[in-house]
Amino acid sequence: MSDTDKILKQILKSQEQFQKSQEKIQEDIGLIKTQQKEHGEILSALKSASEFHKADVDNLTHQIAETQGTVKNMSDKMDKNFSDLNETNKSLLEMYGTHEAEIRTLRRKPV
Repeated sequence: MSDTDKILKQILKSQEQFQKSQEKIQEDIGLIKTQQKEHGEILSALKSASEFHKADVDNLTHQIAETQGTVKNMSDKMDKNFSDLNETNKSLLEMYGTHEAEIRTLRRKPV
């Protein structure tokens, strides 16, 4: 076997090893692409879920603000009604006289 044949065999052997390495790299690239696709789908699902939850939070924030406004409005009305009731009570006490009111209060108490 001549030196040229030995060199050619070595080159062929190296080329076969190189081809095997390339095939392995191609397989790895295929796996990486598959994982990348799966990760993209997961990110897309997370983005959709995030948008859905944001809409829910915005809706709840709006409902809370509306409820707070309703409660404040009711509280203001109650304050006004109590104030009106107090003024009415004062007017009645002046009209009937404090003394008459005290007599009626005493009559109501059990002995």
